[in-house]
Amino acid sequence: LAGVAEFEFPIASEPLLGDHTTKVTLVGGTGAGSVHEVTFGVEEYVLPRFEVIMATDQTSILTSYYNTGSSEVTGTINAVYVFGEMVKGKAHLSILRNAYYQRYISSSSEETTYQVLATSEVDLTGDEITFRLLFDKSYIYPGDSLVVEASVVDSATGERQNGTATIPVAYQGGDLTSRLELADGGSIFKPGLPALLKITLAQPGGSIPSSDFLASGGDIKLVMSQAFVSYTHSGQIARKVLAASDFTDGVLTAEMTVPVDDSSCCDALADASTEEIYLSKKGCCTSSITWWVERDGNTLYSDSYSSQESTSH
Repeated sequence: LAGVAEFEFPIASEPLLGDHTTKVTLVGGTGAGSVHEVTFGVEEYVLPRFEVIMATDQTSILTSYYNTGSSEVTGTINAVYVFGEMVKGKAHLSILRNAYYQRYISSSSEETTYQVLATSEVDLTGDEITFRLLFDKSYIYPGDSLVVEASVVDSATGERQNGTATIPVAYQGGDLTSRLELADGGSIFKPGLPALLKITLAQPGGSIPSSDFLASGGDIKLVMSQAFVSYTHSGQIARKVLAASDFTDGVLTAEMTVPVDDSSCCDALADASTEEIYLSKKGCCTSSITWWVERDGNTLYSDSYSSQESTSH
């Protein structure tokens, strides 16, 4: 049995508040009787009394793969009540980036771990506030995205609301940036099945590159690197050339098939009570796939996803 299924299950229009549990049982086939449960919360929705609006002066941060020194993010914060007046209180500012450079997503969660690069706190006095945050450039790489977050607390009510702005990190001296994601909006891949990836290319400043521009700078390739549960197994690297003429407004959806796991050393349903058994039974199961976009040998963007099998033990 292989593949991914999605279902919708309606809940009452006025459900009981608190924790709810949904349970899935596999009926028939390999692994019949397997059960998986997920707990989620239902809470009362309270309409926010104000919103936080952030704007940054930087549309991108330029850097290389070997960085030293510091960089800065500047911009403005506005916290506004729904009836138009400005909020007075405090704003806690942070610059965040995806930890460990890669974004690891499992089959059970879309939680992303962020690394805090800089923090600051400012007083909101009822007017627009300007801010300046310095951070160490040695922690960022081309292809990253920095998230600038303002967490505002209203001094009158104690209510907290957040506002964010995202700034892409581009290669210094490069004339093209890239983003990629699973095209179906999912968070997992399945070995042996095709994966659809959405690739978005842009020039510094966010302008859309033309087909002629894309064709003039060398081959654009989508690269896939396979990693396994045990480091003793070597992963595969595959490349696919992306035709410049196939991009529409800088966007292309490409398909790459993830290699099938070797059943001789990958049994996703095997008992793994000890580390020795785990490595012998699951050692060559795909643990993650890293996809990246490269142009003329230079990496534009890199992103990792975890296998459904490797994250379900």
